[in-house]
Amino acid sequence: MHVPGADVVTHHVREAARLGPGRPAIWLGLRTALAIGVPLTLAPFIPAAAATWAPLAGYAVALVDKGGAYRERAVDMASVAIGVLAAVTAGSLVAGHAVLAIIVVTLGAALCALSHAFGPSKAGIGNAVALHLTVAAFLPTGGSLTPTLLGVAGGAAWAMLLGLVVWPVRMYIPARRAIAAVLEALASHARGLASTTVETRDELLARHREIRAHLETARATLVNTRRGRRGETGRGERLLAISHACDHVAGLLIGLEELAAAHATVGEITAKEAARIGDQLATLATRVLVDETRRVTPAVADKPVGTLAAPTQATAIADTDQARLLLSRLDGELARITALVDSLADDSEPSLDVLGSEPTGDDADAPHPLERGRTGARSGAAWRWGWIERVRAELDLDSAVLRHAARAAICVATAATVAAVMHLERGYWITLTTFILLQPHRAATTVRAIQRGVGTVLGAVIAAGVAWAVNDPRIVVVFVILLAGIGASVAQLNYGLFSVFVTPTFILLAELHTQDFGLVWVRVTYTLLAGAIAFVASVALWPAREQLLFSEELARALRAAGRYADAVSAAAAKGVPPGDPAIIATRRAFGVAINNAELALDRVVADRLPAEVVEPGMAMVSATRRLGAALGVLSSTRGLIGEPARANLSSLADSLQRRLAELAAAIESRKLPPAPPRPTPITDAVLGARWARVELYLAALAQASARAALQTARPRAQGTGLIPVGERSTRS
Repeated sequence: MHVPGADVVTHHVREAARLGPGRPAIWLGLRTALAIGVPLTLAPFIPAAAATWAPLAGYAVALVDKGGAYRERAVDMASVAIGVLAAVTAGSLVAGHAVLAIIVVTLGAALCALSHAFGPSKAGIGNAVALHLTVAAFLPTGGSLTPTLLGVAGGAAWAMLLGLVVWPVRMYIPARRAIAAVLEALASHARGLASTTVETRDELLARHREIRAHLETARATLVNTRRGRRGETGRGERLLAISHACDHVAGLLIGLEELAAAHATVGEITAKEAARIGDQLATLATRVLVDETRRVTPAVADKPVGTLAAPTQATAIADTDQARLLLSRLDGELARITALVDSLADDSEPSLDVLGSEPTGDDADAPHPLERGRTGARSGAAWRWGWIERVRAELDLDSAVLRHAARAAICVATAATVAAVMHLERGYWITLTTFILLQPHRAATTVRAIQRGVGTVLGAVIAAGVAWAVNDPRIVVVFVILLAGIGASVAQLNYGLFSVFVTPTFILLAELHTQDFGLVWVRVTYTLLAGAIAFVASVALWPAREQLLFSEELARALRAAGRYADAVSAAAAKGVPPGDPAIIATRRAFGVAINNAELALDRVVADRLPAEVVEPGMAMVSATRRLGAALGVLSSTRGLIGEPARANLSSLADSLQRRLAELAAAIESRKLPPAPPRPTPITDAVLGARWARVELYLAALAQASARAALQTARPRAQGTGLIPVGERSTRS
């Protein structure tokens, strides 16, 4: 018998139990254990207030250090240190004044919740600040404020000293790992091109998002590593050049994928070469992680592509010629990457023809990657302006982050008021746990509530066992240090697993001086109650509108595709050679936009809506990705078409941009898309073949959009849960 809602619960439980990629961060765990261990060891020799706050502050600063670029780590750790110091000061000043404390904590929670606008790492900073504000306001240590602040400052300073100075840091290891991940993803994609089955092509399309995500991670890691190091011409420059070449390789591989899908002959021709390229990329992914002086000459095709078959159709011949061109460019980029990897080992200068040459295609990342002054980080003013623009964008009534901040403020105020009115012992635990569990999206809140609830129960069992078996506070300190280190090492794998260890850490740490371990199960009850509050709030207060957000993100991706097509036609009309910065920028913007749309789709899927509701969204994302691939091939085709066809391409691109804008508006408003215009005659065989693929994906996109609109038109009582037409966002 099917139980209603059972599949939803099962889905969320599976998500809660899923482990993230990678292995436990052993060194991070050891560093965190040391950050908390030294203040605990010094506790008998310092004032009680300082002994209470120093380990907590050190633990918070150590936890926010997830590795990565040195400067970014320093900024995050300093932000936590300053934020925690300010939070403890504010909380201590209002401690003992119930109404004032509730107001300050509520406002602080709302501000900290806005940190979700800047990504997971900054959300961790907001959580740490809110946690210390809540504890300081509702668990006063009494006495002078000076020992408390000295304890916070000392614990935070020790954790920063340990993580940034004492502990050895190899600056470019994170960048090497990020680039190795890019090369591995490219190798997997190239090897997949060796197969011509429909299933494999679908898998290749799914990898586009992964490749773009890895490229953006590598880009951000390199920028953060090299920020403030202008004029550097060593290892950082070479790694940046490798990332640019990888972006070019990604575009070339996607172009080959599209050509292979268009003609079986091209697929057969490129299969062998794609396997060879995949092997070379996999070798480079391994070599970029180690310092070794070993010159490797990249393998080149034994004979020119195109001699393996003799197609007779004009379009097949043109596609074969284009495949030959793309493979030739791939060999050039592989030689470039190989020379750069070789130079990483001994810091030698690669040859100028490899390092100093301009990119050979539109999919290269930037004009001359080693040109000083045109790479690296943005200026400080631009960086600050980016933050201001991000905050301004989120201060919109339809912003998920702003709604999350308001939701967090209401829940925190309610929980704190109930705890104060009922005089609940350690009632602050409900308040801070509710805040930590709340997420901008309902599915994420549900998963985290399950993880925290199960993790807290298991962690409480551990804490109760330690309290029952150990009477010596010094041994309890050892357990606290051990549990803190283990928790930090597994935090990136699963939040529930992290909760199993962080719960006894905080319980034993908080009750170390009172020795009142009987409150363990009270904390468990409070955690379960907080989970229930967070879940109810995510459902009742501005319920998740993931489908609306998905429509907006997909519309942005379609408009970005229109700008991409416009840049391609402009370059073709002017006869711009490969490496056009406008094409490079618009192609990257489209890749980022479609990734954001697919992430929004993931959240829609997590809501476990009926298949007929989710299917149109999945089809639209797939068609949009394929449209981007078709535009990429069209971009590299412009050198093969004649002068009359270039003028034709300009009018086609204008029409495409207009149609994509209309489709985007229809998707946002959840209305039926307009009928397609009458086809424009195309006399050039090459352009006609390429444009036929664009029209194919446009038709698939329009059909999926129509299915989504028809689903919206059904009554809400039928269980689709879709937002009616007209109830759309005004978010720009």
